[in-house]
Amino acid sequence: SDPAQFRRDVTFLVNQRPGIVLIGYLPKPEHVDVVATQLRDYNGVVLLDPVIGDYKKGLFVSRETARTIKEQLVPIAQIVTPNRFEAEIVIGSGNSAMSEHAYLNGLFDLGPKAVVVKSFERDAEKHRVASLFTNGYSYYRIIGPYMPAFPAHGAGDVYAAGVASLCALGSSPFAAAILATALTARAVACATQYGGATVDPVAALEKWTPLGYHVEDDRAVRFAERSNVEMQVIKPTAKDGARLKFEIGR
Repeated sequence: SDPAQFRRDVTFLVNQRPGIVLIGYLPKPEHVDVVATQLRDYNGVVLLDPVIGDYKKGLFVSRETARTIKEQLVPIAQIVTPNRFEAEIVIGSGNSAMSEHAYLNGLFDLGPKAVVVKSFERDAEKHRVASLFTNGYSYYRIIGPYMPAFPAHGAGDVYAAGVASLCALGSSPFAAAILATALTARAVACATQYGGATVDPVAALEKWTPLGYHVEDDRAVRFAERSNVEMQVIKPTAKDGARLKFEIGR
C-alpha cells in the first residue's frame, strides 16, 4: 500500500471513532508509524496482532519493521496476540526455554493489559494446541483442538478477529480468548479448497454462535468446553509470578 494513501485510509477509519481497532500485518516501518500517529489520541481499545513471522518461515518483515512495531504499537495496545515466535521477537529473547510466565510477563511489562501467546505448544499426536493468556493476575493455558491435516491458512487472523469482535460485544479478554480458540478450531475444520484452502469462520458461525450471555467468563468456559476447549492454571515459578496483586480490604 502506498504510504500516503494508507495514511488517508487510516485517518478515515479512526475518525469514525470505532470502539475497537484491530492492527494486523504492516509491511514497512512507515506503515507502522502512520498507524501509531493516528492512534495517538484514540480512546478506544487497540488489539495488536503483530504479524511478523513464524518458526517455519522466519521473519515476514524486516527487523526494522519488527522493532518499530515493538516500540510504537505494543505500548499503546491493550491486547496483544502474537504467536510464540513473534512473542520472542517482541520480547527480544531468542531463548525458547523461557517459562510460560516469562513469555507472558515479558509482553505484559511492555504495556498491554491482556496478553495471548497463540500456538505456544502443539501436540500433533494428541491433536491439541495450547495458547497462553494473562491479564496480569490470572495466568492460563488455553488448550484446543489441533488439526495438522488441514492447511489452516488464516487461522491466526481469525483468532485475532474473534478476540476483537467478542471484546466489542462485551466479553472480557479472557472470555474472548477462550471463545476465539473454539471459533478458530471450527473455522479450520470448515476449510475447503475455495479461496486457497483458507479457514472458513462464516461456515463455523452458521452452526455455532457464541453471543449473548456466553460472553461472561464462567459461561464462556462452559460453552467452549462443547468445542473441546479447556483451561489450565499456570502456576508461578521461583523467578516469575503474577504482575498484579490485590490486597484484601481492611
